[in-house]
Amino acid sequence: MMLSVLYFICFGLSYIAVRLYRQTILNSLPALIRKREDQLPIANGAGSALWDVSLLFSIYLILYQNASLHRMLFLLLATLSFMLLGWVDDWLELKPKTKFLFQTGLALVLVPLYFRINGFGMGIAGQMLCILLLVWLVNAINFFDILDGAATSVTVLILMTLAFLFKKQGMDIHSRLSLFWSVSLFGFLIQNVYKPSVFLGDAGAHLLGSVLFFLSLDFFCQSDLTRVHAASILAALFGFIIFDFSYVCLRRIMKKIPPFMKSGDHLMFIVLKYTRSRYAVLMIFIFFQTIACVLAWNFFVLKQ
Repeated sequence: MMLSVLYFICFGLSYIAVRLYRQTILNSLPALIRKREDQLPIANGAGSALWDVSLLFSIYLILYQNASLHRMLFLLLATLSFMLLGWVDDWLELKPKTKFLFQTGLALVLVPLYFRINGFGMGIAGQMLCILLLVWLVNAINFFDILDGAATSVTVLILMTLAFLFKKQGMDIHSRLSLFWSVSLFGFLIQNVYKPSVFLGDAGAHLLGSVLFFLSLDFFCQSDLTRVHAASILAALFGFIIFDFSYVCLRRIMKKIPPFMKSGDHLMFIVLKYTRSRYAVLMIFIFFQTIACVLAWNFFVLKQ
């Protein structure tokens, strides 16, 4: 009962944080203002406001749920680092190569630090793979953020699935953290889907991508499952994102366009061309991500 009330409070705080961010941007930072189709102003990068609420929830977990102080601090600092990089990109519109170099630099620092702090054994090849996956996931979530509500909805489904997986593995802190992010994202989502007043932005996409990566890495390293089993579950869970990212990159490469250069090659635009409805596209993408979540859960259950 106590946790249910706390999640409801987190939802309210997230909603308020996003509204305050929007008001601050509209009043003080015109460089982060975008225009809707009806020319009404939208605050870009509003997803970053959720980090503030995650700080409060992390303090609660440390003080009242015996969460590891150094692990929670690492997660906060790692996600803050990527979120700030995304916010700078929203503000200055960094060139794709420049942004990629900064992302890689952060990953090169944070991934080895993660293994050092947590004491998990991982060879150099494994750590290099994790670095690539971190950079990939941050950009993959960013790729989804071209349709209002798409990146957030997909992330919510993944986080809810992770919460159940963590719970079944007895990793209660991780389960509560995953549920927190799911609930908090609803506070953003309701302001982003219908007549949006805020955009997730690169700041929000970088934040969510890093959160998903480090929670998934915790599942891979700390669960009782074999690494092959854990990897197969995560591959299924992120299968739809992998497909979307691969599709976009392949189309751009075939057109001799850099993979991270903005273009109209997204799968969402192809589906939108036939459905002529953004909400229909959103429902289709939610449907396919739900299939990916169910598949991941079946992989988990069948091999128990």
